[in-house]
Amino acid sequence: MEGLVKIIKASETPQCVPAAPLLPPIIALATLPLNDERLKILKHFIDHPNPSFGSPSTLCPSGFPAFHWACVSLEWEDVLQWHDIVGADVKGLNGDTALHRCARLSKLEVLEKLLPLLDPFAANIDQKTCFDVSGIDGKKVICKVVPWFKCEVLSHADCEGHINGVGHQEQAGRIKSVLSKIAPLPLINPSSEFSRASLATLSLAHSKDYINFVTGLAKEVAGKEMNEEGTQVPFTPRVQREVEKIEEGRVKKGMSDTGFSKGSFDASLRAVGGVCHAVDLVLRPPESGGRRSAFVAVRPPGHHAGYEGHVKSCVSCGFCIFNSVAIAAVHALKSVERVAVLDFDVHHGNGTEEIFRKLNRPSELFFGSAHLYDGSFYPGSGGEDDIRMNIVNAGVPPLWKGKGVGEVGGAEDYGRAGWRREVTTKILGSLRAFNPSLILISLGLDGGKGDIGNKRDGDRNGEIGLDLGREDYMWVTSMVREIAEVTCGGRVVIVLEGGYGKWKRGSTPSGEAGGQLILDDLAINASYAVRGLTGDLVKSKVPSTLEGSSRKYAGWGVTGRRQAKLMEALGQTPGGGGGEVLGREIDDGVSDADFAKFVDGGKGKGRKKQKVEGKGVLGLRRLT
Repeated sequence: MEGLVKIIKASETPQCVPAAPLLPPIIALATLPLNDERLKILKHFIDHPNPSFGSPSTLCPSGFPAFHWACVSLEWEDVLQWHDIVGADVKGLNGDTALHRCARLSKLEVLEKLLPLLDPFAANIDQKTCFDVSGIDGKKVICKVVPWFKCEVLSHADCEGHINGVGHQEQAGRIKSVLSKIAPLPLINPSSEFSRASLATLSLAHSKDYINFVTGLAKEVAGKEMNEEGTQVPFTPRVQREVEKIEEGRVKKGMSDTGFSKGSFDASLRAVGGVCHAVDLVLRPPESGGRRSAFVAVRPPGHHAGYEGHVKSCVSCGFCIFNSVAIAAVHALKSVERVAVLDFDVHHGNGTEEIFRKLNRPSELFFGSAHLYDGSFYPGSGGEDDIRMNIVNAGVPPLWKGKGVGEVGGAEDYGRAGWRREVTTKILGSLRAFNPSLILISLGLDGGKGDIGNKRDGDRNGEIGLDLGREDYMWVTSMVREIAEVTCGGRVVIVLEGGYGKWKRGSTPSGEAGGQLILDDLAINASYAVRGLTGDLVKSKVPSTLEGSSRKYAGWGVTGRRQAKLMEALGQTPGGGGGEVLGREIDDGVSDADFAKFVDGGKGKGRKKQKVEGKGVLGLRRLT
């Protein structure tokens, strides 16, 4: 066949780098639009196997079979013909399926047509699905066909009924503001379809006495009028009297940061119900309407609530009534073997730690908390690890400690740098070693720069203790997501804990009760946390300090660059562009000279790993 001769000659065309291996004819054929003659040639290759022509399992120099090349080179009509003739069982050398290649190179029409035919949950050697390697446009296509990849965002109007008091920073407006910034995100599914938790569910993490107390208190306040502070009952003193049985003279009457109103019981039950529903949802199979991840925006928060509500070593209940995350973690153990709870609130999750100690199930439960710690910052705990109990505490010194140089450590110990270092070296490494089946995140946004939650002594004009920005929240959830992709198929549930906003300048003389809060940064930080969870990452520019790199292929990674160059040799144009494909631009730092060596015998840098901020084995991000 004259056409067959042309195909063979095309495969012998010198490549863009010296001494590059020649393309097998079947690979060259996969880059050309099908017509009657080429269709006959393809069928000839399949019906009359010949090692010199190649087969569907033959890999090109960049490690991909012919069908992968057809997917990124041809229109979808031709790709479907290739699929019918050669199938799509062969993976690339890196474990990529045809869906991975379409997703990486933004071949969106082909991707959409192939999704019903191939397995969208198949993972490559890095445990990444086609969704994980796709840019935002590809992710939208995948979510349209496979809704399991969407992030379920749960909230409920019942949570607005909880009132701490007039001007209290833990207010219903927090949730509304957070949802306003999350709602426009493209990879979410909002829902309020979940039930209140039962009393039996509460007993998974709280004592019978405490549950009975709260139930009775709810009945008591049902007929009461609001007091002058806008609530019915100061909560902490009542817990001390009726659950802890503390003598009246020892009750901390002035420590009533937590209020209990008519709507508090329903709000608390709905909050626990929402987190348990999120757990059930992410553990449900895709074909049964499950989701891969969830974000639960409920209140009141819960991570300071201990086994009997108030943690005795702490001055107050910290705005918390029931520990939703701890309850949901134990609830999840009915279905999975190991659950990890990560706490990224600026305050130590003392309630969660106490409950996990009480339960004493270290082979099944892991707790890791990254928080401010100086011995006095609320709640004053979280300074020590307990390896036997699988409890890891990463205490970060407050920024105000940094002014007295030398006592605690260098500048890298404080603020964002110190927080990232502690998360990377202590939390993430331990999390990976635990190998969880499910990850829950208690996400406090009160570590945000200017948030009143991290001010010294709660003073509006006080010094800040932490200065996290939106990028930090996106970073931490994306790092957790990458571990989850390896250990549990990406199953992560985020639960809102603290985060209160900034006092509006001049709203009150002291920034106390009655002041007006600005919630914009709080809400934006929440939206970036969700973006990190879904992989909807914000692009960062290629660092100008990396000399000698090929900016044209920045973001493709070594494998992608090889394919791009080989496609150019065949007169093809790489689709999508690396920055758009990955959702961010990353320069892999490999010079063209080293790349040539890589293709010419694998002597270059090859598929490498690149360090990101922080130390430790999990401070490594794969280039794909």
